[in-house]
Amino acid sequence: MPSLQDANVAQRPSGGASGMALLQAEKVAKHFRIGRGRQVRAVDGVSLAIGEREIVGLVGESGSGKSTFGKTLLGLHGKTAGEVWFRGERLPRKYGPGDFQRYATRMQMIFQDPYSSLNPRMTLGEIVGEGRGWPPPSRTAPTRWRTRGR
Repeated sequence: MPSLQDANVAQRPSGGASGMALLQAEKVAKHFRIGRGRQVRAVDGVSLAIGEREIVGLVGESGSGKSTFGKTLLGLHGKTAGEVWFRGERLPRKYGPGDFQRYATRMQMIFQDPYSSLNPRMTLGEIVGEGRGWPPPSRTAPTRWRTRGR
């Protein structure tokens, strides 16, 4: 099965011109134990830097570790190795309940299956804003982003 191994995504100095990356991951790994001494290396040695106001889409084959990498960055999976920083603050290797409360409104991921992760009754701005704690815009006010149903 293909996996995210030794990938160096967006290799650049942390933060670029602003001086600090919004999110930075260094050599992140997530391995799953599947039995007697066996393991699956779902993510292995991935580094990534995302600047303020930058949008990143991680694209790859099914089973390549995209969702596992995202979940590991957000603390939904504990890291096997590597470090992650958010706004210059190192995130815990394994999240506790207080960590989820602290970071849940500041970081989010939209999963690859749009039917389970996107609400067709909401605009894209409302969906993204929901995670940031923004009040939903008025339905009558013009919005910049709209989703279209089939």
